[in-house]
Amino acid sequence: MRRFGVLGALTLAMAVAGAATPLAAGADNPFDHVVPLVGVGDQLPATAFVDQRGRRVALSDLRGDAVAIAFVYTRCRDACPVITRKFAQVRALLGDGPFRLVEVTIDPAHDDARAMAAYAREYRIDAPMWLALTGVPADVDDFNRRMGVQAIQTGRDVIVHNDRVVLISPDGAVADTVDGASWTPADLAAQLRHLSGMSSSPLARFDLALGAAVAFCGGALSGRAGIGDLLVSIAVFAAGIWLFVWLVRRTSAARA
Repeated sequence: MRRFGVLGALTLAMAVAGAATPLAAGADNPFDHVVPLVGVGDQLPATAFVDQRGRRVALSDLRGDAVAIAFVYTRCRDACPVITRKFAQVRALLGDGPFRLVEVTIDPAHDDARAMAAYAREYRIDAPMWLALTGVPADVDDFNRRMGVQAIQTGRDVIVHNDRVVLISPDGAVADTVDGASWTPADLAAQLRHLSGMSSSPLARFDLALGAAVAFCGGALSGRAGIGDLLVSIAVFAAGIWLFVWLVRRTSAARA
């Protein structure tokens, strides 16, 4: 899987426009359908899913828990498994508290209940605290687009999409979105604990917010957006000022 940040929408549009195989005449173009985006404070759509056990699930059933929703597909062998492994670390950090982790497929035409069950076995996704969801392809695609997930298949097993984690408060409303994949499990766990009303590290939550802001501005400097990148940015800026002052002084001394 290939990832992109805020500028991904432009990249995605270019990929669609320049695709080697254009849409057949009269073919249904999903980008022709405008759907309302779900924003912070909004309730989730009433989409019906099926989890890795083959059980029907509605995200409204998870009210009372703080929820993190990520978006993956089972044929991915690049970034999606990384996100799933990071979710495993979040799961270990949180334990059996009032939390849920959810992974929704972005490839429901391929990722049926059997495929999601195999993915869950491979990565030890343990229900009901950690769910791998699929469903009717049209319904899942509609849900993903409402959540701001942009995806296009560019090869037989390759889907280009943005990385996004949506955080849901216990009342079922969207609390925040985390774009990019540079977040750390400790930061995400701290934010989920905070949403559930439990004590958590303010520094870790600040790091998560800062990382999201850096990702929004175009990505991380070192693959890890957050406090570390802020310090690197400050150091680079300070070095630039020092170099400028040194050059001015050298020039002034040469002229004297």
